[in-house]
Amino acid sequence: MLDRGLRPNAVVQYRPMQKLKVHDFLKQLLSHPQDYKHHIEHLQGAIIMSVVYGYDIKSTNDTYLRTALDANIIGQTTLLPGTILVNDLPFLKYFPGWLPGMGFQALAKEGEKLGNDMVDRPFQLVKDSMRQGTARLSVTQANLLELEKTDAAESEQAERAIAEASGSLYLAGADSTVSAILTLFLALILHPDVMRKAQAELDAVTGGQRLPDYEDRARLPYVEAICKEVLRWRMVAPAGVPHAATQDDVYEGYFIPKGSIVIANLWAILHDPRVYQDPDEFMPERFLTASGEPRDDPNLAAVFGFGKRICPGRHIAENTLFIVTASFLATYSIGKAKDAHGNEIPVGRKYTGGVISFPEKFECSIVPRPGKAEELIAAESWGA
Repeated sequence: MLDRGLRPNAVVQYRPMQKLKVHDFLKQLLSHPQDYKHHIEHLQGAIIMSVVYGYDIKSTNDTYLRTALDANIIGQTTLLPGTILVNDLPFLKYFPGWLPGMGFQALAKEGEKLGNDMVDRPFQLVKDSMRQGTARLSVTQANLLELEKTDAAESEQAERAIAEASGSLYLAGADSTVSAILTLFLALILHPDVMRKAQAELDAVTGGQRLPDYEDRARLPYVEAICKEVLRWRMVAPAGVPHAATQDDVYEGYFIPKGSIVIANLWAILHDPRVYQDPDEFMPERFLTASGEPRDDPNLAAVFGFGKRICPGRHIAENTLFIVTASFLATYSIGKAKDAHGNEIPVGRKYTGGVISFPEKFECSIVPRPGKAEELIAAESWGA
């Protein structure tokens, strides 16, 4: 269901919405640049809620976005093997909650409530708006319309499947691209030469007279290379998502029993020095040929998983990262912040653990570029 609504020819219809949300993001940065992380979270929440449910989140304290972010916090602390003891010793769920070490029971109850709210409430919102004739384009709406065309004997179960599929996309998309955009900002701070080179490419295409668009993508190979390097250099989910073997298997002589947890070491794949020279360095040029043309790298697809379990939202994510990168670099410059004495505040490279990895908080300076940048940012609609 998700793949049908998010394949490349389907996600094109969401581009106008993505541009609108990114333009709002640029305006928010102009007013309160120090709150850049909050603005990034709001941007991604706005895009994913619109794609999945056709819903415009509120400018502040949106309950649907907050639910997804809170649910992700619990997911971050429970999904990976070894993080919660009951995952390895399931019988512990039958022990009284007052016993030492049973704190996971309260966490489970909170997670269950958040999970139900996250799946049911926005799904009901779409159903209500469809009845009223006010529903907007969304993955959920498309799947419900498809269901209406069938004579499904078990429509209630089919509806539940749509609700849960939409909820999984909502959960996964609420903060995964946030990590990538934060990594983009960190990389630009640490490599101002990369920022300047990308800005020169953008200026050559737009003349500094308009914001970049998706139609410019083919003429922005260096910006595209930055997006690819962001995904490779500090991937959103370094260990991917845990899977399990559905049957006994053997890989290169190694026996994998049915039910074994299998984790693809994405970090090792995309930091293999035999494939990537100086893999810990941020080098967009590795995705360009000697003549500056885009260079394809099939390994990079590993960022989104493998086979039929590959992330169905990958095309939306890539489109978002491109238009954010191009639009931000066209209008802003980012660098190290300074303290009260005018000294630069150091920026670290540390990342959090968990399924999704984020850069640890860093201070930065975000200022509009000279010229028409502020005028483009303040415009009411996307520049033409």
